[in-house]
Amino acid sequence: YDGTIHKSHLNKQDKQATMVAAAANVSNVLLRSRQVGQAKALGRRRRNHQHVLRRCAPPSSPTSSSSEDITPPSPTPPQPARDDDVLPDSLDDAVSISAARTTLALNQGVTRCIVELIIPELWDPISGAVMAESGDQMRLWDLSRSFIVELKQSMEDAGNPQPNVHVLYPDEGVAALLRNRWQDAEFTIGSMNERRPLARLEDRPDVVVVASPDPQSLDSLQNLELAASDMATSLVLLNPRLASGDAGIGLNVRRMRQNFLNRFSVTYSLRPIEDFGAQLKRYPEMWKIFLADPELPGRYCLAKELVNRPSGDEMEMIIDAYARSVRGDEEDDDQKGDASPLDSIMATMRSVQRFMNQITK
Repeated sequence: YDGTIHKSHLNKQDKQATMVAAAANVSNVLLRSRQVGQAKALGRRRRNHQHVLRRCAPPSSPTSSSSEDITPPSPTPPQPARDDDVLPDSLDDAVSISAARTTLALNQGVTRCIVELIIPELWDPISGAVMAESGDQMRLWDLSRSFIVELKQSMEDAGNPQPNVHVLYPDEGVAALLRNRWQDAEFTIGSMNERRPLARLEDRPDVVVVASPDPQSLDSLQNLELAASDMATSLVLLNPRLASGDAGIGLNVRRMRQNFLNRFSVTYSLRPIEDFGAQLKRYPEMWKIFLADPELPGRYCLAKELVNRPSGDEMEMIIDAYARSVRGDEEDDDQKGDASPLDSIMATMRSVQRFMNQITK
């Protein structure tokens, strides 16, 4: 019995020793595998590092034959400036420039300003709002808000920390609609059909903007100008339409309208001429007439610069002179052969200018 127990005990010890030895062998194998894996990873990292160093290494010395054959590319020459670069790139660009030019005029002592941002599909300088599609009226008022926001920002940048701007719309219905729609507006809103539009204001406004005044508001505008003068407040007319094509307007009304407008300075005006050109005025620069460049579609040539706004007759003469300069000759019509596309464009432009000249007289 004692011998049996002793042998069993010895067998257990042998099994434990065998298990310990096997575990040691497994640990040694795992350790060697880990060391081999680390060595391989280190070798890969070293090879990658050397590859990166070779890619990032500076070029060989200038004396080598390979570097002598490589010449650095010549810099791209700057594009020459064009006259039509002063035209805005977008409507937002035109709004921003008009606000900046108006602020410049106000800071130089001009207290009566006119801003014209004529969008053919929304606004016609003779007939007024076009309203071809639903929502066009609101787009027109949104344009006025964009201008006012840019004007306030421009005045702040010029040194007026909190400019007080009051905006007058054509009637109380529009004013109430916009007050409700623009509850977060940083300017006050009134209407032109109030008896005294500036009497109820708590604080004196720095600038009063009148949005899209029509011919019927001429008397109210004259009274508003007197009130603004008494308050030492600047007055800005945004897209005014004081001329109309209605028949029967007397000479006295025309003179009164012209005398009123003569007291204002145009700080910015952008008027497209159909699809063929544009009239541009930026304070304090001259009036510029741009007409289509026949060699570069989408670009315009400066046809004329004038001190005053061109009349219809002047525009017709400018168009004729530009057409002759583009054709490059002074031959009679019967010697020119078939009419070119430029001739048809110029004929359309002349007819448009004649029509506008007749209805604005």
